Amino acid sequence: MSASPSAADPSGPADPSGPGGAAVPPPPWRKARRPSSRRPLSTGAVVEAALRIMAEEGLAGVTMRRVAQALGTGPASLYAHVRDKQDLHELMLDEVFADAPVPVPDPGRWREQLREHTVMQVRVLLDNPGAAEIAMRTTIPTTPRLMAQMDAQIGILRAGGIALEAAGAAGDLLALYGTAFAFEQEVHGGPGHAAGTEDVARRIGEIVGYLRSLPEGMFPHLAALVGGMASGRGDPMRHFEYGLDAIIAGIERAAERESGT
Repeated sequence: MSASPSAADPSGPADPSGPGGAAVPPPPWRKARRPSSRRPLSTGAVVEAALRIMAEEGLAGVTMRRVAQALGTGPASLYAHVRDKQDLHELMLDEVFADAPVPVPDPGRWREQLREHTVMQVRVLLDNPGAAEIAMRTTIPTTPRLMAQMDAQIGILRAGGIALEAAGAAGDLLALYGTAFAFEQEVHGGPGHAAGTEDVARRIGEIVGYLRSLPEGMFPHLAALVGGMASGRGDPMRHFEYGLDAIIAGIERAAERESGT
């Protein structure tokens, strides 16, 4: 049998077409290459998978191995897109704030802006269980959305006449207060956490019962609060906003004291 020039030349391109250009079916022992339905791996895909796992299994479930499993790949392939788990966590936190507004500082209403901005950030953390713990463990965020939020907060404080160094300290205080509050809510009955709301209610009931059993007058101020404790913890956000207002008032008063007014 004579061979065509292209068939005789092993370096020539393989021709998958038969006479007339028709495609030649592969033999039954040769598997045809099927198009992959897997999403191409990217930083965005890794972060998206990690956020899904956090929502379903909690932050503790977000391991490099688990994320790789969700993406149908091996853990080593993730390191081409994220440096390590800490880097992944920070990228997750950045994505959580994707839709969060970034206010433009207004000197005429800087107090209201500071309050609104802090409450908004706390609500974002509460809506994404696990995010507060990431925020607590992140030294200084270095992702675009988080830096924009931080910059806006400092800008609001500066618009209120707060000196730069004091604005930095105030920003740290507000971030710590808001993040700690959100983390506490998650621990005390947050989704995906072992301590559910029933456990918290039971524990509060035990504490109330103990306080009521003490001799009258032993702890009069605590005893006066027992009624409120017995009816539950109240509205946590109302308690948070009370503390937030006190902090903002303190920031303003400290600035006045520094300026001598």
